Amino acid sequence: MGIPIRYTDQPITYAVAAIVAAGQFVDADQAKSLATGQAFVVPSAAASKLAIGVALRTAAPAGTTSPTDAAARPPNTTVARRGCVVPVTFAAASTFGDRLKTALTGKVEPIVTTTSPEVIVAVNVTDAGHTAATAVGYVQIEV
Repeated sequence: MGIPIRYTDQPITYAVAAIVAAGQFVDADQAKSLATGQAFVVPSAAASKLAIGVALRTAAPAGTTSPTDAAARPPNTTVARRGCVVPVTFAAASTFGDRLKTALTGKVEPIVTTTSPEVIVAVNVTDAGHTAATAVGYVQIEV
């Protein structure tokens, strides 16, 4: 007898506990998840060890947007995981090949030699070879 496969290299959808923008790294919200019995995510904090991937769509917590509003956001987001190449916003300039950690609000920035390898979430794989601070560039997700 085998075990069932829940997913194979596919994004997973999670409820959001705060507004999440597409392209942000997201953290597991352990406190809310434990309290509710449902998995929740929030935008990643700086140098997070709870990052699980990148949000693929903008979302807001249930009940915070009007269902009659044309710009209403769903209460969940799909999260891309390890191996996916996605665009994200950089908080600091980065060069192709840099290992990256999360910065405030789900952005990324290069690690420094004193950074713990536990906080590496991605690699800069941008086509241009360099990504400026506040610019959007491509990363390969490592978490």
